[in-house]
Amino acid sequence: MSRYDLVSKEEGLTVAAGWDGPLDTFFYQVFRLDLDGDEPEEPIDAIGQTPSECRSVDRFLTMLACHAVLPNAFRHRLLADQEAEPHDPNTAGARFLRLLQEAERQQSR
Repeated sequence: MSRYDLVSKEEGLTVAAGWDGPLDTFFYQVFRLDLDGDEPEEPIDAIGQTPSECRSVDRFLTMLACHAVLPNAFRHRLLADQEAEPHDPNTAGARFLRLLQEAERQQSR
């Protein structure tokens, strides 16, 4: 999993983005900083929180560009991350996520 802290286009926000191999998705999270400058636990906007939600780097960057200043060559960095950590459903992380999803489905019944 990669994670990059990016410069937000809006003051008072922080943006984290990257590639999550176990979830097989690019992700970003936008947080509003509290008065002490700390991130709250819940993002105000997020993509890539569910398996395979956003696998297209171009689609991802289009959505991310609404919130963050994108560094030069960021697209290439994300593609390298995706290639370095491809989704493998047999990894411990992927199996753990499936167990969590199953537990959530059981609770919602």
